[in-house]
Amino acid sequence: MEPKYFSELARRLNEQQIRTGPRHDNSLPVVFAGQEILLITQTGTMMRAESGEECESAKKLFPKVQQTASLVHEYITAMEQAAPLKAEGLDTSYRQLAEFNDTVLAGQTAEGGIHFAVLDWNAEHTALCHIGRNHIITIHGNGMPSEEYQQIDGKAEALKLLRSGNGSMTPYGVVFDNEMKLQPLYDGRHFPPYLYEPCQLTIEIRLADGSTGASGYLYFPTPDQQLARTLERAGATDAADSRMQITVDQLPKEVSTQINLQQEALVEVNEMCASIAKLSPQECRKLNAAVAMAQPRCASEIRQLAENLEQFEFVPDVKTPEEYGKYMIQQSGRFEYDPNLEDFYDFQGYGQQKVSAENGQFNDYGYISYHGVLTLGELMLQDPAEQAQDESGPHLVGVL
Repeated sequence: MEPKYFSELARRLNEQQIRTGPRHDNSLPVVFAGQEILLITQTGTMMRAESGEECESAKKLFPKVQQTASLVHEYITAMEQAAPLKAEGLDTSYRQLAEFNDTVLAGQTAEGGIHFAVLDWNAEHTALCHIGRNHIITIHGNGMPSEEYQQIDGKAEALKLLRSGNGSMTPYGVVFDNEMKLQPLYDGRHFPPYLYEPCQLTIEIRLADGSTGASGYLYFPTPDQQLARTLERAGATDAADSRMQITVDQLPKEVSTQINLQQEALVEVNEMCASIAKLSPQECRKLNAAVAMAQPRCASEIRQLAENLEQFEFVPDVKTPEEYGKYMIQQSGRFEYDPNLEDFYDFQGYGQQKVSAENGQFNDYGYISYHGVLTLGELMLQDPAEQAQDESGPHLVGVL
């Protein structure tokens, strides 16, 4: 064991900036300030060299040298006694030092010293597949499509990692750099984006100096006080600020196409999002159809549509007058449909008649028609209740 032990011990001590001298017959000298101060025997025992002078700096090395000598002696002995690790794709230079719950600690003697690896047996007990795949998925942010994951050659990736020689020995195994670079997300002032709860819209306010990063984020809908506080902290006033951009958009498709931050007031956009957040998925689809029909020009008009969807009739996935006529006769519940008389029903004619009477519209979402008292333009301008009050004229209130 002597040559292996002394060469490995010298390597480990040199990594800690502790110098060693040429090996004697049965010991390895530790050198400090040009003099031999310690001798390490082949059993890991430490002795003071006769020529060594004691000083405080030299004494500080003694515990490190003793700990390293004992550790190296322990794993060199274990390597000599361990059986070769047998696994598909792994050369026989690896020795199996320990195994627990399908996890193996293995060691390999190479030109640069002894390297260790912690391997996981996979379902076929071929050992390398998991470690290679786990390494790849880690450097991809712990996530990738299952199809790509299954195509990873785990064995090849594991062997590449083990043969790189970039592992660092620890008491718990060998640690490899996963190539991921850490970067600070919080600079002490500007909070990073984080969705504490689902939101309709996330708006990033970029830094005023044009550098990379953001000075704030708006998560709509949000309380008015939070909106004002975020804008003040970012030094922004309204949506016309060119530093603002949408980073997360969960709005219904037709609504998204109508929103232009450079032409909107953030208060109106926030109120619109608050109204849409109350809608069910079915109602959001109905809103898509209503927006496609009404063609609102701003967030406030979209909000009025979202708050007055009950004034619209919507039949999803109906695209032709015939389909609409068939729906009305067979499924709407307004008629007693007799399947024996189906050949006598004029679905096309009835559907066309209804579309003309309702002034309805077919679009990508289905058939929609508006049945409110106000015109669509009036509906989108203000709250219908306020509109009705305005039309009723002034009211005099007197005191007798």
